[in-house]
Amino acid sequence: MKSETLSRAFRGADLRFRTVRGLVGPWRAAWVVPLWLVAQRYQVFAGSVEALAASGNRRSEYRRTELEESEIPAVLQANPALGAAAVRRRMANGERCMLWWSGTSIVHYRWFAIEPVPLSFVPLEFRPGPNDFYVQEVFTAPDFRRRGLQYLSAVWTAQT
Repeated sequence: MKSETLSRAFRGADLRFRTVRGLVGPWRAAWVVPLWLVAQRYQVFAGSVEALAASGNRRSEYRRTELEESEIPAVLQANPALGAAAVRRRMANGERCMLWWSGTSIVHYRWFAIEPVPLSFVPLEFRPGPNDFYVQEVFTAPDFRRRGLQYLSAVWTAQT
């Protein structure tokens, strides 16, 4: 039973390595795949930041701000699953959170880092290179999904 589980894990690792290798090359894949096995929520996107930013769609119906201490209750109202302690820890670690508002409600947020930041799922620190960024979490309110907010926030982050 134990050997069958290990065999399945190695097959999964091989598939992930081949998939990621095609996107980012063998050296980055060798770094990413072990992390992916630990936290399978980990995703890798590779592409031209300049092309993404150039195709940006700037929607005026949303207002964007960077999270401040006074806005933590609004973030928790938008996503109650996120705790105040986690928000403050991320802010203390140097992560940034951009909020997208519709009227007085937060409809989308994106936690990201462009400076070294500790990873939450392994005892390592992410050290971004030039033009790299680490996205910790993205949330869109259910009523605002499929409206391009994820794309809008990705474009903004790429321009940062």
